[in-house]
Amino acid sequence: MSNEDKIKTQEPKKDYLMPDDRDKMDDIPQVESDTYKAAGKMKGMNTVITGADSGIGRAAAIA
Repeated sequence: MSNEDKIKTQEPKKDYLMPDDRDKMDDIPQVESDTYKAAGKMKGMNTVITGADSGIGRAAAIA
């Protein structure tokens, strides 16, 4: 590929990349909270909850 065929792009701005703060994060997910109070909209109903491994199903089941 010649230099003429390459796509011209802009250079990244200085300080464009943000620092990586992943090591400061708590990697254990918060699943249940003592302060959460469910609305009770599904109380007394039978449900099928799916969500694969994204955590949506677990969050819906707790709610």
